[in-house]
Amino acid sequence: MLKALRPKQWIKNLLVLAAPFASTKLLANFLTLVIALIGFICASIIGYLINDWQDRQRDRLHSIKKKRPFASGELKLFDLVFLLLVSSFGVFITCVIVGETLSQMLILYIGVSVSYTFLIKNIPVLEMFWLAFGFLVRAIAGSYILNETPTGWFVITIFFGSIFLTACKRLSEKESLSSQNSRMVLSSYPVSFLEAVSTIFAGLTAITYSLWVVQEHNSSYYAYFSILFFSCALFSYLLTSFNTQAEEPESALFKNRIVLSMGLATIFTLAWVFYS
Repeated sequence: MLKALRPKQWIKNLLVLAAPFASTKLLANFLTLVIALIGFICASIIGYLINDWQDRQRDRLHSIKKKRPFASGELKLFDLVFLLLVSSFGVFITCVIVGETLSQMLILYIGVSVSYTFLIKNIPVLEMFWLAFGFLVRAIAGSYILNETPTGWFVITIFFGSIFLTACKRLSEKESLSSQNSRMVLSSYPVSFLEAVSTIFAGLTAITYSLWVVQEHNSSYYAYFSILFFSCALFSYLLTSFNTQAEEPESALFKNRIVLSMGLATIFTLAWVFYS
């Protein structure tokens, strides 16, 4: 059951903390944000469970996904219902504690996840933008919990960066024969198209991040160093996808030492700027 909850992918929900971290209000609202983070983990679990149940037949054709609990037959419909009820209860409790604003964002995120599974996932291009929108909802939620409006460059950077990660994932999947058997939309993507999209959005993400730093933190030269670290992590990850090693972003992040070290350097540099 724990495997069905995909704990390795919970790291994506840390986007909820991005805006509070950048606004220097992370520590002052830490408990509320942790509760919100738990709520989004529960919401994302709902999406994973429904997606894995819906795709269990096709996942059996994939060398890795065939080991997922529903695809392998380890878990049945009763287990799905039980896990959905537990996850939904977690979302409900979070909404009660944090309030109306988070409730709206959680419902929106669940709607995005479920609609992706049943309506969007086989539509080329739109499916990548839809997934990116799910990332964006999580990032914006962190600001709304604090009753703040995120800056334009911050929002655009998150959105472009999410499309970049999704395109890199599709590129790696395209090179994997087993992935093509389990994900129908891959047949609509030429490799050259995915290479172009991932490269373009890598550049756009680097540019918009740089503009955010210059606009919001131009008084600190240390912030400018983060542009170097961030860009290095970004294009190192792009190279990883060209080498077909970004099929699982959460694993690729920790396996690539350059991406991980440059990503941590970016976070520590910004922490120094924001909190020193």
